[in-house]
Amino acid sequence: MDKCFPVQFGKYALLEKIATGGMAELLRAVIIGHEGFEKLVAIKRILPHLTDQPQLVNAFIDEAKLAALLQHPNIVQLYDFGCIDGAYFLAMEHLFGQDLHAILSESRARGMPLSLDHGLYVVSKVCEAMDYAHKLRDLQGNPLHLIHRDISPANVLVTYEGEVKLVDFGIAKAAGKNTKTREGLIKGKVGYMSPEQASGKPIDHRSDLFSTAVILYEIATGKPMFQGEDLEVLVAVQEARFEPPEKVNPDLPVKVCDILHRSLNKDPDLRYQSGGEMLADIEAYTHASPSRITVRTMARYMKGLYHEEMEGEARSISKISRLPLPARESAESFALDRVSKKTRILSTYLREQLPMKRLPWYGATTFALLILLFLLSLAGNPLGEDDQGSVSKVQAHFPGSLYEESGVQKPGRSLSHKIASARAALEKEQFDEAVARFEDILSASPDAMAKVSAPYSQALMGQALRAASRNPEEVEPLLLKSLQVDPNNVRARFELASLYLGRKDFSKAIESYRKVIQTDPQFHRAAFNLAYAYAAKKDYARAEQMYRRVIELSPPYADEALFNLAIVQAKQGKTAQSISSLEKALAMNPNNKDAKSYLLKLKGKNTT
Repeated sequence: MDKCFPVQFGKYALLEKIATGGMAELLRAVIIGHEGFEKLVAIKRILPHLTDQPQLVNAFIDEAKLAALLQHPNIVQLYDFGCIDGAYFLAMEHLFGQDLHAILSESRARGMPLSLDHGLYVVSKVCEAMDYAHKLRDLQGNPLHLIHRDISPANVLVTYEGEVKLVDFGIAKAAGKNTKTREGLIKGKVGYMSPEQASGKPIDHRSDLFSTAVILYEIATGKPMFQGEDLEVLVAVQEARFEPPEKVNPDLPVKVCDILHRSLNKDPDLRYQSGGEMLADIEAYTHASPSRITVRTMARYMKGLYHEEMEGEARSISKISRLPLPARESAESFALDRVSKKTRILSTYLREQLPMKRLPWYGATTFALLILLFLLSLAGNPLGEDDQGSVSKVQAHFPGSLYEESGVQKPGRSLSHKIASARAALEKEQFDEAVARFEDILSASPDAMAKVSAPYSQALMGQALRAASRNPEEVEPLLLKSLQVDPNNVRARFELASLYLGRKDFSKAIESYRKVIQTDPQFHRAAFNLAYAYAAKKDYARAEQMYRRVIELSPPYADEALFNLAIVQAKQGKTAQSISSLEKALAMNPNNKDAKSYLLKLKGKNTT
């Protein structure tokens, strides 16, 4: 699943993987809400093979609990925590920027080393974050005595807008917790540890301040404070043995050297006793500096250093934003009721970049791959208009009776109770159970079809999509049965059309997509796929007509529709119109490389 994006993950659409660590993976995602609301977030999800290891899962849960208490502008913000399909996750604010380790490496490589003033600005923000975290209290007002334990350049992120964020409290520890670090166990990156941490001794918040000063030393001198083989580094850290900063960089201001010497003392009692105390000395120096750094000047430095990367990331996000996210169409053509809002059909067509001589957006190469692209859930309106409310209301009247694991109906149950039970299974995405219950209802009461046709059809559709990975041969019969039960199930018809498109049965795909559009003229994805099917059959005139219709609907990927329109126009010898379409596509999205390349190709032909 993780190799195919976007993919649904609860209320989030996972867009792409950013990184993978030893315990969790980090993914870019978007939360999809009502009325077209979308917000970019970062999802940190525990790795699948670790979900059965209680110690690691508990550590991840502890991280979430601590992160929920941290509300500071220099600490990455936690939005959500939960468990979906057995995978624990954190949803955090999405930050565009680079970690300090990458910044130090890139700045040296490009001959734009991070200046001392810029470095002091970054470290001052880390001190602010540490002062806040170290003094944090729980909701009852008790001090947590929180220790980060892994302050290092990799966990300090600087955004392109000049903000500094401390990330990853994954091995942080609050005093008094049951899950304590084993005695003598060393965690974190050795070269940035305090002597007591590297020795496996008890530590407190002053260990974090030592690590912060190690970062400042590296910025101020231009080289790591501890160097050598792992064992050599460990011994040097334990003894706090390092070359004095003024010897490495004789030009360092005396005040900065004083700050370093105090904060890097082997004896914690002789160091700064709080982040605020260390911050005060840094600010006393920077306030007197003629080149005082602010968030704006830091942003200018970052944008100068990462100009190319920012453009590439912007193109990547732009490309992702044009992908048909799983729930985008809900606000356009499907009114989701209170019960069904969690269970939307997420599968859509597959977008695939193809060589220039072929259309760049392919509706679906195979139905199985289509299903892998998006997690399967259910859309529509399983509760009829005559329903008196949500399942919670029904459950309140009949506690314990609607969510039985077996499908056995108790004797004497009324028809309405049986329907509510079937709908409850549907709401829980127990499609096989829901289908069985609806069929039991119809077996006993054939006249009930009018009341259950819509939810029964949706249960069959969900069953079909779930069967795609297990028994692909069952998909088409189940979708056809879903449409037989409810011919107005637009989503089931769209999935059936996508199945035909994946098989390259373009005639059936065209017929099915046309019925979708007849039922829902605003369904732009069906129109786009229909245009592709026409083009695949070399019916370029109809393809052109349909692409124009897509453009009129103004979907998020309108520039791609213009690009495809240009291709089918060129196929018909309409070069001038094709050039015009490409120019419109580039005006809409200057980063559309395919449109730009094809435009140059057409203009070159036009001049010869």
